[in-house]
Amino acid sequence: MSGSSKASVKKIGLGMALGIISLPWIFSWLTLRRGYSMSMRVVAFSWGLAGLAIIIAIPQPVAANAVTAAPVNQFSQGNPAALKTAASAPPKAPVVQNKAPKWYSGGTLHKATGKEWVNADDRDKLATSADFLASLWAKKELSNEVMPGISSINDLRMLSAKLLISLDESFAVDSARNLNVSEVAGTNMIKMGVVKNGPIIQQLDHAYRYQKDLISASCTLEWEKRGELNRQMFAHCMRTELSAYGSMVKLVKKHGADMSWINIVFPKLWTQWTKRGATKYSMVNHALDGEIDAALDFDYEIKRAGSSPKLNECLEKWGDHGSPWTMTMYCFKQD
Repeated sequence: MSGSSKASVKKIGLGMALGIISLPWIFSWLTLRRGYSMSMRVVAFSWGLAGLAIIIAIPQPVAANAVTAAPVNQFSQGNPAALKTAASAPPKAPVVQNKAPKWYSGGTLHKATGKEWVNADDRDKLATSADFLASLWAKKELSNEVMPGISSINDLRMLSAKLLISLDESFAVDSARNLNVSEVAGTNMIKMGVVKNGPIIQQLDHAYRYQKDLISASCTLEWEKRGELNRQMFAHCMRTELSAYGSMVKLVKKHGADMSWINIVFPKLWTQWTKRGATKYSMVNHALDGEIDAALDFDYEIKRAGSSPKLNECLEKWGDHGSPWTMTMYCFKQD
C-alpha cells in the first residue's frame, strides 16, 4: 500500500515551479488537483500568501498632483498648534476686484502747459482730449458732419485719439511748450473740422480769437537759429501778425453779412495756415482779401457780360476748392 501511494504522487515540473514562484496566487491553485502531495500545496500557498503580504506592505507612490490638489487638513487631524494659529490670526479681508477706470475719466491737463502735456501719460492725455470734445458735444457745437454720429461719449474715442496726436505734434517744438493746452486744443479742433461753422463774425471772440502766446511761439520758431533768437525780426513778426489779425477782422465784419460764402471758406483758410496749433494771421488775411477781391471780379463779370459757358465751367471745376473765387477767376482768365 505504501509503495503504490508514493508512486501516485505527482512531481512539480520546471514550468509549473517557475509559475508558482512568479505568480503564486494563480499557479498555487493548480496543486489542488489530484496527485499533488499536501506538503507541495502548503509550500505553494505559503509562498503565494507571503508574496501578497509583501505587495501590501510596500508603500504606494503619491501622485504629484495629489500633493497640491489635496493638502492635509491640519484642523481635521487635530493639530493643536494649527488650531491655535488659526484662532489668533485676523480674518482675511475679502478680495475686491477694482474695475479699470473709464478711458474718458481722470483728465487733468485742461489748464496745463505744453511742457506738462509732453511729460504726461497717454491715458491722461486721452481723457483730457475727450473732455474738450465732450464740452463741444454737450453745447451742440460739434460740426454738422460729426454731431449726428455721436450718441454717447464712447463715440468720441477716435476723435479724442486724433486730438491727442495733433496736440503731441503741436508741442513737439520746444518753443510751443509754454503755451496753454486748452488754447492749442481749440485751434486744433477747428483744424480737424469738428467745430460747428456758424457765422464767423460771431466766433471771432473765441474760436478765431487772437492768441498772442501761439503767435509768439510761431515767430520764435521762425526766427530762432541754433538757439539764438533774432529779436529784431521776432518783434517785426509779432507786429505783422497783430496788424494782419486786425485787418482780417475788419474784412469779416465788412463783408461777412453780404458774402455768406465767407462762413464756409474762412475755416478752410484758417486750417490751411495753422501749423502746430499756431495760425499765421498774415497768410489768412492775405488769402481772405484775395478771395473777396476775386468774388467781386466774378460779380462784375456776371453783370458785364452775363453768365458765360466758360465762367460756369470754371466755377463748376473750382467751386469746392479751398480758394474757390481766386481759382475760378484764374481759370476764367486763361486763354
